[in-house]
Amino acid sequence: MNFFRIGVVVVSLSLLILLSSGTAGGGTFKDVPVNHWAYESVGALTEAGIIVGFPDGTFKPGLKITREQFAKALVITLDIPLNENAPQIFSDVKPGHWSFLYVDAAKSYIPITSQQAGHFNFYGSHVITREEAAHAIALAMGLDKSPKPAGSYLAEKFRDYQNISPQFSESAAQTAYYGILSGDANNNFRSKDGLTRAEISIILKRIIQAKETPADQSKGSTDIIQRHQPWTIEFIDFKRPDYEMVQKHPGYNKIQTFYGTVTAGVYNDPHFVVQHKSLDYEGQQVDIKKAKTVHVYVYKEELDLFTKGDKVSFYYDRDNHITSYVLQ
Repeated sequence: MNFFRIGVVVVSLSLLILLSSGTAGGGTFKDVPVNHWAYESVGALTEAGIIVGFPDGTFKPGLKITREQFAKALVITLDIPLNENAPQIFSDVKPGHWSFLYVDAAKSYIPITSQQAGHFNFYGSHVITREEAAHAIALAMGLDKSPKPAGSYLAEKFRDYQNISPQFSESAAQTAYYGILSGDANNNFRSKDGLTRAEISIILKRIIQAKETPADQSKGSTDIIQRHQPWTIEFIDFKRPDYEMVQKHPGYNKIQTFYGTVTAGVYNDPHFVVQHKSLDYEGQQVDIKKAKTVHVYVYKEELDLFTKGDKVSFYYDRDNHITSYVLQ
């Protein structure tokens, strides 16, 4: 089983990311003065032709980014391939719409709230939150885990860490650790706030810096990132409670949770064993009639985070990749 999925970030400075419908160019805007906190990033990316402003000479740095705008920015920046023959997955994103191919390409990364069977909306015009953006970026870039369990790391970094949704905590920790997303002047992550045009300018610049920094030089927040999937979960004799939805609908990506107890660490192979006794289904914790054995694959150097008897909760997506966890 290949649990280290390698991804390559390719950023071309000739790409044009249209986060607005405007066409004004140039490196300066009347609403982004020299003392603006995003001035450097906005100017650099504008000069490189990656982002543009509005026809009236403004950049509108505080304007919130929508989910479909973010999808396009993510796909173009990370060179995620488009599928010209993509089927329609979301009821509210039809073929021919400007964001259709970008939404399709980003659907595995941007969190999606599922509805009743057969009905899926992307809500492209809705503002994307900072925690949703963190989740998408961490998955799309294949970021490593932070050096500590997400809960303790976030508690050290952000005053409002408890406001971060559990299913996004690992991604928030990853993007914070690698300096992609950061807190505000008061050390708050503001997980439920919308992502602004100024913030996305800084984020894109940081992604480019991470890509361009030689692996043997930098030790800071823009270190070259080893891009692979940090967690993969393999179930033995087990199916998700919503297995049929996963099989029938490619866009279905509901986060599920299972709870268990660590029974052993397998140190000659990077995984440990968990006795799986309950899971979340329809918003409720349901006991498993017959306990299942679950092998959780991690990095060898991280096995010492878990010991026999530990109570663990894992949040996992449609592809059984762990998105975050809680170690009790």
